[in-house]
Amino acid sequence: MNDVNYNPNGTPNVPNLDCMESDDLYIYVSQFEHSDDKQRALTASYAYSKAKAQDSRLAGNILHAQAREDACDAIYDKLPSDYRW
Repeated sequence: MNDVNYNPNGTPNVPNLDCMESDDLYIYVSQFEHSDDKQRALTASYAYSKAKAQDSRLAGNILHAQAREDACDAIYDKLPSDYRW
């Protein structure tokens, strides 16, 4: 996964985390969970919850997946528009 932190115009470059599979989401988390950019770290929290939701669905634990998806929605709502996809 290749992520450049900011676009040439200075806006953050955040991939569409909803289109990524759990393996790539975990890589994203490892890159940004401790970022000094608090909003970037928040996107890592989203990615972690999204990956866990996907894993839960694959394991047949739909209720846990739905709870993680609700957490994703809450995190997304907190993101400034520049960090949304």
